[in-house]
Amino acid sequence: MKYNILNYYEKPKLVEWVPDDYWKIGFEFFVRLTVDAAIIDGDRICLVRRREEPFKGVWHLPGGFVRKGESLVDAVKRKAVEETGLEVEVEAPIGVYELYDPRGHIVTVLWRCRSKDGALKGHARFFDVNNLPRGIGFQHEKLIAEILEC
Repeated sequence: MKYNILNYYEKPKLVEWVPDDYWKIGFEFFVRLTVDAAIIDGDRICLVRRREEPFKGVWHLPGGFVRKGESLVDAVKRKAVEETGLEVEVEAPIGVYELYDPRGHIVTVLWRCRSKDGALKGHARFFDVNNLPRGIGFQHEKLIAEILEC
């Protein structure tokens, strides 16, 4: 799968915060773009335990929403550090997936990553791919199955 950034006419200014009212409108009327990081270490994959709703307390791949003005690769790196404490090398996109979570319609780009530096945060953990936790959130068990096929 290819990934490239086409030339901007003018690169949008990075938006780091959105007021709650606009955030909710976005879910109500538009498809939202996210990225997910498949941080692979041999036969292990990194998952994080969700700290807020939806799916609070459930394991999932690290990832989240892309901000306006942020490249997809930069978003993957940001979310990996925020959620796992690990700096990652983003190797390649694995695929693009549509899903519906309790908030709305989401399109996510799944990326193969490798840990470069950092220490795992308490809510992040590497799991053996043959011994994953039950009840993985956001339909990520389907994404993990595809990762293992690659």
